[in-house]
Amino acid sequence: ITSIRQEQSLKKIQKNLKEALKDKEGNLEIISHHLGGAIKEFDNLLGKTSPDDILESVFSNFCVGK
Repeated sequence: ITSIRQEQSLKKIQKNLKEALKDKEGNLEIISHHLGGAIKEFDNLLGKTSPDDILESVFSNFCVGK
């Protein structure tokens, strides 16, 4: 770990994995949500981006109104 950003990503990964393990009922939707969050953070940690990430970043500051 060489930066605060990496440390924060690893903490988010850990939190998501703990939440996935916490579901003792085996609710697959909840587990997959948390695993997806962990995977997204791994991608962030490794510097990977997807087209959805780019579009979200570009349009996150636009206000859609009448």
